[in-house]
Amino acid sequence: MPFVELGDVRLFYTDEGSGDRPLLLVHGYTADSHGWSWQLPHLVADHRVIAVDLRGHGWSSAPAGGYTTAQFAADLAGLLDHLEIERVVGVGHSMGGSVVSALAVEYPDRVAAVVAVDPAYLLPDETAGAIGPMLDLLVDRPGAVRPSEPYLRRRRCPVLTFYADPARAAIERAVFTDPRSRVVTWEGAGHWLHQERPAEFNTLVTGWLASIA
Repeated sequence: MPFVELGDVRLFYTDEGSGDRPLLLVHGYTADSHGWSWQLPHLVADHRVIAVDLRGHGWSSAPAGGYTTAQFAADLAGLLDHLEIERVVGVGHSMGGSVVSALAVEYPDRVAAVVAVDPAYLLPDETAGAIGPMLDLLVDRPGAVRPSEPYLRRRRCPVLTFYADPARAAIERAVFTDPRSRVVTWEGAGHWLHQERPAEFNTLVTGWLASIA
């Protein structure tokens, strides 16, 4: 199994397929790279696909600290350096959507596009209040990375997002900066949209990636 040593953390990842535009798949909080099992067989047909376990998740090591959006993004940048990959499409679910968005903001030359699946940002007050302690863990100091509307506007690449909540979808649409960006809304779906409707999700993602190539 492939691992990479990056300072205080040892990251597990898989690396399959081939293609000119690698995809970097990033899971959500308490999940791991197995969450993309519904996507990998489809995506590797035409793309190089890297699926990673974030620090403290899956097969990766669990150091004492570093569980912040900024550090997760820095870990991913280190993984790309190790793999000698200049640019990727960052695909993230839930917290992973925040992480790939941070990667796009903090390392703009490394991210060609972002796909975010019910990301852990732009949350309604009642949801943010319920998971507030978890969100606080992702910010290690005042002013550190917590994706907000002004922060998300700093993503200069095209963005494709999937939501079940049309209100959140409308807010996301308002922060796009690239005209090729798109929001998909599946009302009535749950949090794991890519697993609930995998065939439709996979087709939409690959079609959108082809349209922005």
